Amino acid sequence: APAPSAAAGSGGDDPSADVDGYEATDHVLFRCDWVAIYSIPPRRSAAGVRAEEWDVEKWQFVRAMRVVMRGSQCVTVLEDADTKELFVEAPGGLDAVEPVVDSSRYFVLRVSAGDRKAFLGIGFRQREHASDFLAALSEANRWLRQEKEAEALAKEIEALPTEALNSGKFKMKEGETIKIKAKFKPETSEAAKRRAALKAQLAPPSPGTSTTG
Repeated sequence: APAPSAAAGSGGDDPSADVDGYEATDHVLFRCDWVAIYSIPPRRSAAGVRAEEWDVEKWQFVRAMRVVMRGSQCVTVLEDADTKELFVEAPGGLDAVEPVVDSSRYFVLRVSAGDRKAFLGIGFRQREHASDFLAALSEANRWLRQEKEAEALAKEIEALPTEALNSGKFKMKEGETIKIKAKFKPETSEAAKRRAALKAQLAPPSPGTSTTG
């Protein structure tokens, strides 16, 4: 299956045109040149995270973001907008992202650095950018699911013995029929009247009957 197409972001030109800072296997789905990053407090309950608890006007860092397909994995990358120096990565696609409950522009991102994992808050200036971010993650998730289904189907076909495919086991025998059950609604009296009237209009005129027109 072809890789998912790039989603509209806020980075201007096509991000795949940039060479420096991009791995050769990266297929860019989304880029945004301005994303606020927050150090967030511990979760208070299982009810969800609220961005209002972060003091969203006081972010710690601002970085650029890319969502990329890297082989068979979707990765969210935070990096310097100018030098492309890596800040942190969040592999896992949608599984690494949690929307907050009180805004559509802020999210919790599960990031990793080596063996260490942590949770950061991220925020977009515009809802459109946040929507494009989620759309790119969803597209990657759909594509990966289709890839797994295609691989599973290919393995099932490969597992079928050749002699079984050629033995006629999957062919219909001579004289064998297939029964199809179909339900038809009975014709109503009104439909019958319309059909009779139409038939009368289309019937040829009786001998000796004059016509005009």
